[in-house]
Formats: sequence, structure tokens, C-alpha cells
Amino acid sequence: MHIPKLFFSVAAYLIYIYSIFAHSDIIAPEVNREDKLNSQQDAPFIVYARDYIQPCFADYVPNQTEIESLFTTGVAQNEYEPVQVGIYVPSRRKYPLRNVSLTINSNIRHEIGCLYYLETARSRQLDQGQDYEGRRPAMPVYLTPENRINEIEKISLMLRGEEINEDNMEQIEGFDRVFQIWHLQDSLAKKELQNSLGICCSLIEYQTPIPRILVNLVYLYQQILFRKMRQPKPIGFTGINKIISSNMSRYEQEYSYIEIIQVLKELRKVDILSKSTSLSDNSLLQPLIVKICKNLYV
Repeated sequence: MHIPKLFFSVAAYLIYIYSIFAHSDIIAPEVNREDKLNSQQDAPFIVYARDYIQPCFADYVPNQTEIESLFTTGVAQNEYEPVQVGIYVPSRRKYPLRNVSLTINSNIRHEIGCLYYLETARSRQLDQGQDYEGRRPAMPVYLTPENRINEIEKISLMLRGEEINEDNMEQIEGFDRVFQIWHLQDSLAKKELQNSLGICCSLIEYQTPIPRILVNLVYLYQQILFRKMRQPKPIGFTGINKIISSNMSRYEQEYSYIEIIQVLKELRKVDILSKSTSLSDNSLLQPLIVKICKNLYV
């Protein structure tokens, strides 16, 4: 429900990627028959627990294990851990389920979001040419805070069905920011110190959250790392736009393999410090930028 603020070490990240490719139930959810629900088909709705890393379609029929499962999770201090709550409405119900809300009674800080199912979303590169027997490829979904689904539908209409992305949003809303995060990605990947520091200050001035900045830098350096590992073709969601993708060969020349490992470690350190200290965003990000551009690591 909440996007976790997690930054993995290189080894942990590669294990995670392997787990995704190794299990087809994560890549392509099973297609379950509704008649297997038996008497539960007469219920007005069915609540079920589904692992948050597994795709959940709007018409996904839960299996019995998911229906009977409890919602459990383990949470570390100063971390967020997602829990996915599914609601299935059997086809026997004459009227659609409306005005659904979710309330959590807990003194633990929490946030609630909605998974927005977009039928017109483009297929993932990961699924192209794949044949998942008895399953179907997972389609992209948007994670939206609380009641923002109506806003997304409005934007989708304004874009006339085109993909909702940063470039299109700029055309609609006329963003007043001088810089976007991809500008920082480009400048930092080229090791342009002064330019990167200026862009970073601008992003912070316009209240860009530090987790968003960090995760986009992780996306960038992960892709450079993959190229260093002789995996130049992006797989699935990369977190970088076409401009950054087109300059990858140039970025790669700026870094050694060891440097990329160091950068990812430094990003992880800054992520931990942002959650465990009261240091300002500039105090955390500016030294990071200097280290990356000057290749100075302690």
C-alpha cells in the first residue's frame, strides 16, 4: 500500500531480481476459476491477502489460500513495509461495489493507497515474447495515495489515452520547476559537479522528497551497473526516461565497475542517514554529489 523506502546493496538487489525471474507466479499471476470459490460466490465481496510483490488485476480471482490468509508483516524501526489488501466482487452480485474505504486502527504510523488498474497500459518489455502457460503477463498498475484515482482518470482523459509520464505531465500542468530529477541524473552521470549541486539545490527548494531523489539515482546507477556486467538491454521497468537511456553508453565510460559499487553503497548510506538523523537534505546530498563526481570514497 505504501511504496517502501528501501535501498538494497548490490548483492541483495541481484538476489531480488533473480527471485522475480525465477518464479512465474510473481511475473505472471495465475488465472483462477471463480467456480472454485464454491459457496463464497454468494458473498457480496471477498477480502483476501496477496503478496505485495505479486501483480493484482482488477478482475483477479483469489485462490483459497489467499482468502484464508491473515494480514501479517514484519517492520523494522524507521522503515515502511507494504501490505496488499484485495477485494474481489463475485459475478453473481447484481450491483457493483461502491464507496469502498479501508481503515486501519493502529497507533503505528501508516498510509493507505489504491492500486489503479489501467487496461490501456503498455505491456512490459519483460513479458514480450514470453508464453506463460495457464497464466497471463502482468500489466502495469499505478500506486496512488488514498482518493487520487479520480485525478488520474481526469489526466488520462486530457491526454486522450496516451501514457501518463513526466513529459506529458509537463505539457498539461506547465511545471514551474526549472529542473526535473532526470536533469540531476544526467548531470551526475556525467560527473558535472557544479551543475549537479545547482540542480540538487533547486529540487530541494521545490520540496522534492529526498527518497524520490535517491531512488531515481539508484535506478540510474543500477542500469550503468548492468551495462558493466554485459547486460546492456534493459529488462522491465528501469526508472529512467528515454533521454537518460540514450546516453547510457556515455555514462558508462565515466565509471569503473568498482566506482558503481561504491556509488550504490553511498546511496544506501545516505538513505539510512535520512531516516535516522536530523541532517538537512542538502547536508546529505551535497557530500554525496562531491564523492560521486570526484570519485572520493572513504
